[in-house]
Amino acid sequence: MPVQPIVNIDDGAIEKKLRKLAKQTGVSMQFICWDQLRLWTQSMLRKTGPQKLSQGRFTVAEGVAELFRPVETPQALEFWKQRLAKEGNSLITYTNRGKMRLNRSQVKAHSVSEMKRIHKAARTSKGGVSKRKVQRQPNLAFDGEFLVAQSEYRKFLRMKQAQVGFLKAGWVPALEFWAQKSRAAASVPSWVQRHANKQGYPAGKIDENGNGFVAAINSVAYANRRISQDRLVEITGAARQRDLTRGAFKRMDQLADRFNAGAI
Repeated sequence: MPVQPIVNIDDGAIEKKLRKLAKQTGVSMQFICWDQLRLWTQSMLRKTGPQKLSQGRFTVAEGVAELFRPVETPQALEFWKQRLAKEGNSLITYTNRGKMRLNRSQVKAHSVSEMKRIHKAARTSKGGVSKRKVQRQPNLAFDGEFLVAQSEYRKFLRMKQAQVGFLKAGWVPALEFWAQKSRAAASVPSWVQRHANKQGYPAGKIDENGNGFVAAINSVAYANRRISQDRLVEITGAARQRDLTRGAFKRMDQLADRFNAGAI
């Protein structure tokens, strides 16, 4: 099931706060719930990693460097392949760590498609990569990294860094929908907005009196695992409840102005 921040008024304490806010502002419960979900989804987008583009690009670069070692020229890579072809599945070479063994598997990642396969197999539940998942043999030369042509290394790195922000972008469809409903602005960084295939959507329906529910769905394949690990729904949901006690009532005039800007 996709990750779902859901706003309803089944909880008695929350319902009391929402109805108090609606009464003091003259705003319908429907509009209040739309606006609360907008604020909640905005928080989910902000808290979902990475916080900055530069941070995400650096993390990706670290992961790629963990698995692959660029070889300066294709000829150098071919040299190792030819030696392995003559000597079998592995050969002995000398590095700054002394005598080491180079395995045939280390020269197989010669294309971006093969690098993608290895990188995917090395992914951990927390979103990083672990070389141990794809290279279990100890004491290999080049720290067990897969040797690839420098041109392929750069191409793969650019491709992976271009994907930074894809998970955050899964909140954008719902955020923009509920922002439009509540006549408010949605704040989305350009490096998140750039993703054309945003995997998420708004859901639910609620009437004028607050009967029903509304939800924001992030349907990126790994969203549940990543966001559940960081307890983002619980953390941002608790912040929403605290805001209903304090901040929301300080913004009553703005809320009423947006509600009265047109017919619901």
